[in-house]
Parts: sequence; C-alpha cells; structure tokens
Amino acid sequence: MFCHNCGAKCEPEMKFCKECGAQLIASTTPPSLPSEPAEAASRAQRFLHLIVDTFGMYLFAIFVGGLVVVIFRNETVGIAVGWLAFFLYYFLFESLFQTSLAKKLTSTVVVSVDGSKPSVGQIFIRSIARYIPFEPLSFLFYGVHPTKGWHDRLSGTLVVSNKLTAEQIKTIAPNQRSNNLLVIIFAVVICMIIMFGLASSVILSSLADSRDKGLDAAMKSSVNNLRAQAELYYYDAEKNSYAGFCESETFYNFTGKFDSSIDCNDSANTYVFNAELSNGSYYCADNTGYAGPVVQYIDVTKESCTGAKTESLPIAIELENRKNAGTDAMRKSSTNFLRVDAELYYESNSSSYDGFCESTAVYQTINDDNIAIDCNDTTQEYALSTRLTDGTYYCIDSDGNTGTYKESLKGTTLCLNNRSANETKVERTLKYVAPTEEEVDRGIVDGVQAVVLLGDNYYAMTKDGYGGFCATKSYLDYQERFLPNQLRCIANDFSFAITAFLYNGNHYCLDSNGYARISRDYIDISSGSCANTPPASTQ
Repeated sequence: MFCHNCGAKCEPEMKFCKECGAQLIASTTPPSLPSEPAEAASRAQRFLHLIVDTFGMYLFAIFVGGLVVVIFRNETVGIAVGWLAFFLYYFLFESLFQTSLAKKLTSTVVVSVDGSKPSVGQIFIRSIARYIPFEPLSFLFYGVHPTKGWHDRLSGTLVVSNKLTAEQIKTIAPNQRSNNLLVIIFAVVICMIIMFGLASSVILSSLADSRDKGLDAAMKSSVNNLRAQAELYYYDAEKNSYAGFCESETFYNFTGKFDSSIDCNDSANTYVFNAELSNGSYYCADNTGYAGPVVQYIDVTKESCTGAKTESLPIAIELENRKNAGTDAMRKSSTNFLRVDAELYYESNSSSYDGFCESTAVYQTINDDNIAIDCNDTTQEYALSTRLTDGTYYCIDSDGNTGTYKESLKGTTLCLNNRSANETKVERTLKYVAPTEEEVDRGIVDGVQAVVLLGDNYYAMTKDGYGGFCATKSYLDYQERFLPNQLRCIANDFSFAITAFLYNGNHYCLDSNGYARISRDYIDISSGSCANTPPASTQ
C-alpha cells in the first residue's frame, strides 16, 4: 500500500501514513509525482537557429529570385522578388508551419505563451521585430528568462520543443503577455524608417553619380562629334580653313541642344573645343587629334589642348599618339574600301563614275565612320581624299594612285597635284584591278590599329577597364564590315589584345599597351597581351 499524499510505502494493516500521518486509502500503485518543469529552447539552440536561418534566408531569396528570372526572363523583377523573399522568410515559414529550417533541425516550434498556435498578427510582429538594430543577439540578454529574444517578448511567443503539451508550455511563462501592439509597431516602424532613410541616401547618391557620369559622357561625345563637323566645315566650298567655324551656324545649332556651353576657338589651321565636366575638370579636343580630360580651363586664345593635360602626362601623350595612329588607320581603311564601292558603282552606272560622290556608299561611310571625305568625280575619273591627324591628306583615285599629300584635292579628280584638272586622260580598258595579298594585308593591319582606337575610346568612356570591349556593338560592327573572320579579340579589366591572320601566313598582333608583333606561329593572347610565348604544340 502507498500513501496518496507523500507516496511512502505502508503496511496493509496501517490506517495512517507513518511518514506524513495522512489517512491511508487502499492502493497497490504509487501515486504520480510532479514531473520536471518544462523549459524553452536553450541559448545554444537559439544561437544555432540564428546561424542556420541566416543562411536559409539567403538560399530562399536566391532560389525564389532565380526562379522568377527563369520564368519571366526579367533580371530586375527577379532581384526585387528575391529581396522580398529574403524579408518574408520567417513570416512565411513560421505562420504556415510554426517552424523554420533551423528549428526543424532542433525539433522546436514557435508557440504562444499559452501553448496555442500563434496568430498571424503575432508572427507578423515577431518577424518585423527582427529588424530592430541588434535584435538578432537579444537572446543573450535575458539570462534565465524563458522568452529569449525581443521578438519573443514583443509578440508573446516562445520557442519550445515540439514534444511539449499545451499544459506544460503554460508553466514556462505564465505571466508573459504580448505588449501593446501599437507601441510595438510604432517602435519598429521608426527603426525601419531610419534604415530605409540611410539606404535611400546611399541610393540617391549613387543615382546622382550615375547621372553625372551620363551627362559627362554625353558632353564628351558632343565635343568629339564637333571635330567631325569642323573637318566638314574645312572642306566645305573648298575653304581649306577652320577660321569662322566657332561662329558658324553649324556650331551654334549643334551646341544649342545642351545646357552646358562648349567653348570654342579657331584659326585658319587650328581649332580647340573645351567643356566643363561635373567634377570641375574639363574635356578638351583639338585639331591635332588630342581628345581627353584636362585639369584646368583652356583659355579661348589657346590653339590646342597642349599644356593643360592631366597629371599623368606621359600616359596621356602615349594614348594621344596611339589614338592618332588608330584614327589615321581608320580613315585610310574607310577610304580604301570606297575604292571597291566606286568600281561597283561604275559597273552599275553604264560605265561612268558620274554621281558616285553623291551615292549612298559615300554618305554612309561619312556618317557611320564619322570622318570627313573630299570626293570629286567625272564620267571616267574619281578621287577621294581624307585629312589625317598630322595635317596631311590621304588620297586614292581611279588611276590606282594611293598616297599621302600635303594638300587636298582642290576640285580635281586626281591625287597628283602636278597634274591639271582639265588634262586629257587616256581611258583604261580594265576599270577594276583586284588588290594584291600584300595590299590586303596592309589594309588588315590598318584595321587592327583602328580597332585599338575603338578599345581606347571604350576605356575612356566607361572608366571600368577594357573588360567587355570585345562584345561591344562598335567592335562587332567594325569586324563584320571590314575584317570578317580575320580577328580574334581578348579583353580584361586592364588590357586587351587583337590578332589577325594575314594572307602571307603570318599572325599580326597589337595590344592596348602598344606592343605589336608579327609571327609565323600562333600568338597566345589569353592574358590580353601580345607578349605571351606561344604553346610549343600549337601551330
């Protein structure tokens, strides 16, 4: 027999308990004693929850955002939905399943302090309270208190073992209740406003910087385009002079589209344009071919940008020389390709060159390549001339003459200045002679030099390195138009290299460092340089 009060074992004939004196009731089984008190999740468990669920939030966001990108093929929407999934991780899992990834591992669940399933409102308060500064570590501040974190106390919830009953849970925090909802929401909203305010200031600053960069890029492009307009002005009506361009209708019509002014100075043989950028520096371009940033204002009496270049003067000079070489190569290459267009025009125009200079091919070359070309034609003759960066003129004509001259065409259809315009010319029986392989190779080399100019312009415009240049539209268009199936291009943040296979069997290479190389063997440009040693087994 057992005492129902203290559980002591008594003899059957006894009427009172020998231990506590209580009256005995016949029973052959000991009474149930009070069980061990129930406890909330420990600090170690909560710390594990913090680490694992942090990874879980990122994985959930990446998965949801990536799924949206795959389905809707919109990266912006995918990023926005991914961030939303990141912030809704706890709310979704705890409101639907009362648990999360980490709590599943430790066999714990979220419950109200009375042992019931939390309401959606409690989970909402619990979720937004997590974004109070330093809240993730608040479980360390409460000692033996059963509600281990601010999000627990503010929402009136607990994290407990999923094996506990509601009656057991009630004994954990019998006096804990949810705080005033309005006070909680107000405190959390204030914290979130502060965080979003800081984030907005960073975003607005970034947007302002991007806007300034965009305006600077537009201004630089305008200054560079004015150079082409100045060259066209030079050729117009055989002026052969830049004098008056800064007061011309062309200049005012062109610059009138911009809020910021472009200062201009000209003379018979020179011009200089100067525009202020958003950071207080200036962008200058002149007839010598220089176009780049300068650290001080160029006085309108100056005739060039020289003397006001950036502190990195040696690099600027090197880039200027390379750009001039590339510009000249592009102008020569464009002019040479017009020779083929001229012969095609001759065959389709009843064996006459008359009108070729007004043809679509000439205008397209001038517009697409942004160069000035002087063109004269008659029934049986034509001549094309373009001004190079050193002030000389590159000329080709229907006689097959190709060369550099001190003066422009001056209305003639011949490149040789010692021949008069009205001199009788013997008609050729063969109008078009296919270029030799040597001439084609020379054109390819000129084209590679022109591509290097495109790369330098890409670097100057983006300021983010050369990476991505080989996939730009300007490079691909140039390759398709002039050098199909001839070029290989490799670019990284710091350099790029171009190789071309020549008809004579050689490989020609030129890189952004100005290194040029010709080799019978394959040239490895995987590092963005022509200086690499070719693999022994590669031919």
